[in-house]
Amino acid sequence: MQRPAIKAILLTSALVAALPAAQVASANVLPALTSAAAAPAEIRNRRAQRASSGEARRFRSGERTTRQTRTETGFERNTTWTGENGRTASRDTVVDVDRENKSYSRRTVRTGPEGNQTSTDVNGSYDPETGFTRNGTKTFADGTTASKDTNAFYDRDSQTFTKTVTRTNRAGESETFTTTRERTTEDGE
Repeated sequence: MQRPAIKAILLTSALVAALPAAQVASANVLPALTSAAAAPAEIRNRRAQRASSGEARRFRSGERTTRQTRTETGFERNTTWTGENGRTASRDTVVDVDRENKSYSRRTVRTGPEGNQTSTDVNGSYDPETGFTRNGTKTFADGTTASKDTNAFYDRDSQTFTKTVTRTNRAGESETFTTTRERTTEDGE
């Protein structure tokens, strides 16, 4: 029995536009993808260094209390951090799941030590046969918002998975990325 392999990943127009014309024309995009994939590894390494040095978390030496309560349709979670200096921050999350309609919602409100609040609202639906959608909006303390909308679709006939992500930043600038994966056997069929 042969294992399926991922045959192709199609690049979005935003990523292709960032590549040199010679690479796009020759379809030699692997070196560009390799260098782009290295960036997250560098970020992870920096985060690990910060964590080991103790600067990763502001309330590392303080106290954290988390309380989670189950509800009929999901759960509620409250986390409070208190630093050595007595300042506090909190995160309140409410998750509701509608199993009948295969959808969910999550609202998280974060309050910082100075009282500034940010909220994140995520709504999604899923279908085990075809894919999922997820729409998220973050509202910052100054009232500005950013959003991320994801639509994913799986076509069983062609064994193709397509995911489109649209991000809009606080300034209202949007970018869209589409990734397509096609499954084939190792002999190309």
